[in-house]
Amino acid sequence: YVDLAPDIRITELMYNPADPTPAEIAAGFLDNDDFEYLEIKNLSATQTLPLTGLRLSDGVDFTFPSVSSAPGQYMVVVKNQAAFRFRYPAYTGTIAGEYVGSLNNAGEKIELDAPVGGIIHDFAYKDSWYGHTDGEGFSLTIRDPSGAAGLWTLKDGWRPSAATGGTPGYDDQL
Repeated sequence: YVDLAPDIRITELMYNPADPTPAEIAAGFLDNDDFEYLEIKNLSATQTLPLTGLRLSDGVDFTFPSVSSAPGQYMVVVKNQAAFRFRYPAYTGTIAGEYVGSLNNAGEKIELDAPVGGIIHDFAYKDSWYGHTDGEGFSLTIRDPSGAAGLWTLKDGWRPSAATGGTPGYDDQL
């Protein structure tokens, strides 16, 4: 699983989504946290990678089911799958599942662990980096998914998404 470290990366965080719209409230989604998600990308150009048993810890708790990620594929892990599908009806990618807990709106450490021990990817984000990502409907998007590991813990390594609502499932690099 350590071999996954250079190729599996968390590339987008919707940690403090915009408040629910009237249509979302009418559908029963009352809390903006219902629309949280993390996007994961397989950076490999040639290898399908097994994610089975990988675990998100610290910020949220999630263990990947029996799933693999094709070269270049994005997938999301969400707070509430029904809410995610309601807000993003055009999303046709893989939803790996729902995590337990919520992403901290003030920032926190996120860790992706191997099932046999060892860290695949870890970093900390802060809500003070960009006002647009703190409740205004924009996600936090990594600037260079192939960049050095240290970029994930720096403001300059991230930027607000190009579109309101974030860009789950595709590259919105500017």
